[in-house]
Amino acid sequence: MKLRKILALIMAMAMCLALLTACGNNDTPAETGGTPAETGDTAGLPGEGKEYEIIVTNHDSEVSKGAQYMEDLGNLMSDYVAANSTDTLKFTIFNGGSLYGGGEAFGAVEAGNADMAWGAAAFYSGQFPIAEFIQLPLNGINSAQMGSKVFMDMAAEIPEAAAEWETVKVIALQGNCPGILSTTKAYGKVETADDLKGLQFRTAGTTAGLWVSAVGMEPVTVSTSDTYEYLEKNIVNGCMNDYHNIDCFNLYDVIGYAMDYCVSTSPCFVIMNQAKYDGMPEHIQNAIDLYSGAYAADMAGWYWDTCVFTTSAEMESVGIEIYEPSAELYDFMTSDSIKNQVHSEYIAFLNSYDGLDGQAIYDQCMAIVDKYAAEYANIYDTEFTIDQWATSDVATADLEANAATLGITLE
Repeated sequence: MKLRKILALIMAMAMCLALLTACGNNDTPAETGGTPAETGDTAGLPGEGKEYEIIVTNHDSEVSKGAQYMEDLGNLMSDYVAANSTDTLKFTIFNGGSLYGGGEAFGAVEAGNADMAWGAAAFYSGQFPIAEFIQLPLNGINSAQMGSKVFMDMAAEIPEAAAEWETVKVIALQGNCPGILSTTKAYGKVETADDLKGLQFRTAGTTAGLWVSAVGMEPVTVSTSDTYEYLEKNIVNGCMNDYHNIDCFNLYDVIGYAMDYCVSTSPCFVIMNQAKYDGMPEHIQNAIDLYSGAYAADMAGWYWDTCVFTTSAEMESVGIEIYEPSAELYDFMTSDSIKNQVHSEYIAFLNSYDGLDGQAIYDQCMAIVDKYAAEYANIYDTEFTIDQWATSDVATADLEANAATLGITLE
């Protein structure tokens, strides 16, 4: 009797071990103090002990949110591969445009000259007309997190929007933190509508320029990396750079005033060469897909929105005055007449492309914005940090949804 009980216990333990081994092919294992390669516990795991490398190009500096975000995202994917296979996944990231510049990244990935890129659609004026809706002033998008939600839904719900990205594998379509109206010390603070007239203003992207012109400023197309020099030499008197860019390119030295008003956000992307992805084994693809889509987009939104807190604090510490527009100025900049003019021009811009129904696409985009308006209305009321992302409810929900789609059970 005692022998039968012992045998039964041994069989039960063996079955549990078999189940755990089978799950190990796809599941994120419990923490054991080391990867399978380190512990030698590789039975049943996929892989051939190979190293797979992904070459990433990023036009922003190595201290930027783009660099930190891509490193953190790559580490998540690499850690999953290490824990669930005998292979390794290595991300080699070239920051500061050292591999390809901001306007070259998309083409480089599309052609397979780089495997992955973080980039900004504003560098490609006219190439992503529907994506430029994210940057349309007065569209209701107030943050990177909201922009990421809207951007991803646009690609999922509007076929014409998805078609703009069909030549690459999309890892994430994300929004950026607010682009604010900043001016040099020499120009002074913008307090009235008359102060806007004739202001030489650095802008990027087609849609943002529509608003700049509508309120009386003179839009000047300047690359992000050249903004500092143009402000320093008074070639332009102000800029619409977002909080992230102010920090990334050290614009603290060349601006004196910053209006606490979100002119617009901007569309950014993380893309991968489709052939590179297709040529990787399934367990590597699973690692990439687990942290792509909503997870990568929402993570980016969270990361970039933290700049609102950190950059504002740094601006104030160096003497930059952050101020709210007067009621009169705010009413002018956001008036129905300005909004109707800018949005009508954007619809006409869409109509200039063969096969695009500008009004229909615009209406669909605005409907998506309305869906998220209440959720993100007070997004900056409580400060948050990058370190809080991994344990946030949003991250947990996104990861579980991706895992369910892939048939992966998370532990």
